[in-house]
Parts: sequence; C-alpha cells; structure tokens
Amino acid sequence: MGSGALKNSLFIDASNIRAGGGLTHLIELLRAANPHEVGLDEVIVAAPDSTLRQLDEKPWLTRHAHPYLNRSYLFRFWWQFRILPGLVRSREAILFIPGTGKPWFKYPYVTMCRNLLPLDFKELWRFGLSLTTLRLLFLRVLHLNAYAQAQGVIFLTQYCVDILPVSVRARIKKRVVIPHGLNHKLFTGNPERSDSTGFNLLYVSIVNWYKHQDQVARAVINLNKKGYPVRLTLIGPAYKPALRKLNRVMAGHEHLITYKGKIPYGQLTKEYRGHHAFIMASTCETFCMILTEAMAMGMAIACSSRSSLPETLGDAGVYFDPEQLSSVEQAILQLYLNATLREELAQRALSRSARYDWAVCSKNTFEFLALSASPQTVS
Repeated sequence: MGSGALKNSLFIDASNIRAGGGLTHLIELLRAANPHEVGLDEVIVAAPDSTLRQLDEKPWLTRHAHPYLNRSYLFRFWWQFRILPGLVRSREAILFIPGTGKPWFKYPYVTMCRNLLPLDFKELWRFGLSLTTLRLLFLRVLHLNAYAQAQGVIFLTQYCVDILPVSVRARIKKRVVIPHGLNHKLFTGNPERSDSTGFNLLYVSIVNWYKHQDQVARAVINLNKKGYPVRLTLIGPAYKPALRKLNRVMAGHEHLITYKGKIPYGQLTKEYRGHHAFIMASTCETFCMILTEAMAMGMAIACSSRSSLPETLGDAGVYFDPEQLSSVEQAILQLYLNATLREELAQRALSRSARYDWAVCSKNTFEFLALSASPQTVS
C-alpha cells in the first residue's frame, strides 16, 4: 500500500465473527455499503458458513467459505496462517479485521477496537484469579499490539481511545471514532404504557460482574421495602458465577424480579414496550447497542455514569454510580416519581438515537478503509 493507490478489493477477515454485536455490525455494514464510492470493485468476506448465510446478496460481494472456518480456533488459526496470505496478496487487497486482531503474516491491515474489557484493568480484575482473567490479560497484549501495528484503527467511542496507554495511542498511524448504527425499522419509538400494578423496569444485557444486575436487584428490593412498587425484568444470557450471585440476591423476591434468560432478538421490541423504563448499570462498554435500542424505543432511561455510556446517551437519562446502592435506588426512584421527567427523557433519547445510523456508519467506515490504504495522515 506504499504507492498510495486505492486497491480495487477489500478483504474482510470475519473468521471469528459468529454472533452478537460483531455479527450485527458486519450484516448492517454491508447492507448499507456502496463500496464503489471509494473506488472498490469487490468486497470479499471470509467467515463461517452460518455468518455468510446472513449476508445480503450484493453484486460486488464475494463470500469466501472454507471448512476450517466452521471448526475450532486451531483450525481457524491455520486458515489465517496458511491460506489467508495468498488470498489477500494475490489481489493486493485492503485487509480489514473487524474483530480485533492482526494477521499472522506481514501485511498492512485495518482493525477495530471491539472489546474494552482487556483494556480496563479494574474491570478485568472483577473476574479475580481465574482463567477468564488470564485470557483477558493475554488478549490485552494481543490487542494493544494489533492497534500499534495497524495501518488504521476504528474505535466505537472516544472513551475507547482515551483508555489506551499513551505509548500505544502515540503509535497508532490513523484512527477514527465511528459509532455503530441502529435498525430504526425494528426499534422505533412507542408511547409509554402505564398500568396500575406498579412501575416496571427493564434491564437487557448479559448477566456478568461488570453489568451489576445484582446491585440493581438489591435496589429494587430495598425500594419495595420502602413502599415503592417497582418490578424488575432481566433479559440476557449469563456468565454462570455472576448468575449464581444474582440468584442468591433474588431468592425469596421472585415476585419482584423476573430473569427470563436469553430471548430471540426479534422479541425485544415487545419487552421494551411492556415496561415503563430501562436501566443500564454496566461499568465497561465499548459501545452499548442495547442502550441505543432502548433510546430508539423512546424509553426513559436510568444509566450508569461510567465507561462510554454517557458519551452514547448524553443528556437523555438519569445517571447513577452502579457501585453505590443508594445511587442506583435514587435514580430509579427519580423516574418512578416523576412522569413528566420520564416523558422528557424519553423524547430526548428518541431524538438522540437518530444519530446512530448504519448508512452513516457504513459510509464512514469505507471512507476510512480507503484512506488507510493511502499514505495520507489523519489529524
């Protein structure tokens, strides 16, 4: 890429993208893309079959399938080590790795910061002396090295840039902040539905240490003891040790707190509409797509004041410290007692959600990929 000429091919190594936000990003990024605008004739995506099947048909899109990509990490590593080099070098393609990483061979690439946990020492140590902590520390080394050696790095929030060690930040050649978009057809504002049974609060996220569902549950229990009829619904998969702790807190209070586990993505809008307010108590978020979905549903939101969440929500929520029980209680109580405030915050959230758009995300991403293939600098 030293010549500065734009390449005609973009190769996306999505070999490790199978589910979650990474999969949603890949699907929506390509759905909204117009690569010809930046001089690209072809986009090749290498991914497991389950991922490739979910990509829209496009005249410029080529799916690269390989049996190794459907198997364990060792097989995917072998594909990256032995097969990927020939694929990108033969086309002189721009190499984009949307799951944080770098190629196992010498070749210019662009990557993304997709996982904040390895970068935040305080948050990763919530897992104590465990294999998870060791894995996160290992990923920290890999990710920081990937950012430092990349032609360009895409960050989802400015917070993710600021948390990097200064020495690593200084070595990044080109960087940009491009938030994820939002499916505005699926998630669309809906008037609050009140009922006479109390105040229904919704929390959608994986149950994990840094999500603090146990703290929210304690706050709801305490508020009921004080005479405030608040109910809590928890939705999402779970990290088993954190779920065990949550179950201990919930024991005897199942009439106040309902844990539904993971539900199909398409059913989330029904859950959003069935509750008065939304809460997000995380202390570690690269970019919180769940929060933007709640915003687009026109929900009043109580939100953690930590990590990248205030950057996403702005002035459209009531903030609290998720590690201070009294702070969590006060935020919930504020929304419960003040219907006018709920309505005002819901409208602000709905309005602010408009800035999260997949078409904008895709346009900015492809422009950055083209820029990173040239010798220009980013201010």
